Amino acid sequence: MKRTLLGILFSMALMGTALAQTYTVRSGDTLSSIASRYGVTVSALRAENGISGNLILVGQRLEIPGTAAPQFREYTVVGGDTLTAIANRFRSTVSAIRAANALSGNLIVVGQRLQIPLNVAPAPTTPAFGSTPPGGSNLSNLQIPNHPANRRLPRMQHSNYDLEVLARIVKGECPRATPWVGKVAVAAVVLNRVRHRRFPNSIPGVAHQRLQFSCYNRNVRNRLYYGTIPQFAWDAARAALAGADPTGGCTHYYNPYLVAPSWANQLRFVRRIENPNMKRYTGHDFYGYRQNLTWRPGMSGALSGN
Repeated sequence: MKRTLLGILFSMALMGTALAQTYTVRSGDTLSSIASRYGVTVSALRAENGISGNLILVGQRLEIPGTAAPQFREYTVVGGDTLTAIANRFRSTVSAIRAANALSGNLIVVGQRLQIPLNVAPAPTTPAFGSTPPGGSNLSNLQIPNHPANRRLPRMQHSNYDLEVLARIVKGECPRATPWVGKVAVAAVVLNRVRHRRFPNSIPGVAHQRLQFSCYNRNVRNRLYYGTIPQFAWDAARAALAGADPTGGCTHYYNPYLVAPSWANQLRFVRRIENPNMKRYTGHDFYGYRQNLTWRPGMSGALSGN
């Protein structure tokens, strides 16, 4: 979908260096919510606009003090994307994305390039993509039970964005009751795919492949993939990135209590990991390509913080 001249001019104006933005009050807005959205104080908002109390009216134009125009990032739409999901991912808003791209509705198509105004929405309860994630637990205290499939790999170089994507996969694929080793194993499968020639060579590329990880499926993505990331997911992601692989190089897994995929017959079964008290919800069978499984007895051990 081509952008109109109006949309291009609007984007150029937003990418300028003006010292203040103008905001038009909408139904439901309060001075507090507007101040939070733009990272200013209510008192500064009052002073900039000559307001003595908290009364604002729908349609009223407010000057936002001391704010620079938002930065932009170009994003290419992939299968399953919606404007809402894209806005949530980049701390933007649907209305800002529509305005920057001269969109009249919510229709977007695969391959379409969008200009995304960054950080124009209130900060979420978890870090935005690309921000510094919270500190982790002491991984040296998180033991992986001995198993012939355990192996230690070199630490994988990664960005904060990579770490967050990996943690979101663990969060979405592993209920809290899943054993620790199972959570690390799920993260390790993502990284094993990154290393494998048959899959994309980046963590986001693997994690966001269509119909590969169920938590990223369009119908459940907002509920399972996005949202607050629990500490166990951060820790499991860090452990796998540090080199822990309890799967011996596996690139596939599934819940044997819920599905029976045909591809399993073409791969080699390595191990099952589950909580014996909640098998149906936590069970995963791990599989790998026959010629690429490199684990051998003796490649076991505990995690380290190195």
